[in-house]
Amino acid sequence: MRNVALSAEVPLLYENVFGVSPEVSVVAEPYLYKVVVESEPLGVPFRVDGIEFVTPTEFQATKESYTLYFPPTFEDIPFKHWEDGSTEPVRTITVDKDLTLVATYKRPWYKEPWVIGLGIVGGACILTIVLSKAFPPKAKS
Repeated sequence: MRNVALSAEVPLLYENVFGVSPEVSVVAEPYLYKVVVESEPLGVPFRVDGIEFVTPTEFQATKESYTLYFPPTFEDIPFKHWEDGSTEPVRTITVDKDLTLVATYKRPWYKEPWVIGLGIVGGACILTIVLSKAFPPKAKS
């Protein structure tokens, strides 16, 4: 059965305890699949068929397929992969069950900050140095 947003009214006949058979209508609505879209890191803006969202978000699928457009970079961090291993930031999904999609952005290992730590046994002095020239902190607006 395809996932569609329709409802159907079906007449139902039964006999009550008084022997009367009133006609009753039952409305049956099909299940709408849930699509959850997440990312690492959170807060990535993206589009679904041209409508803008920000991760994390979820919606009820009212049609069979959607195209998700994620940016190739987010805050200077390149798109890495989807939860299924796909490496393209734009993808078309077929919704035939509940879905959770995760877009992962990751810096190359050589652009990650390096942390150097030094502890002194029996002393109270601990030295930590963070080297991060590749991605200095961004100012929050």
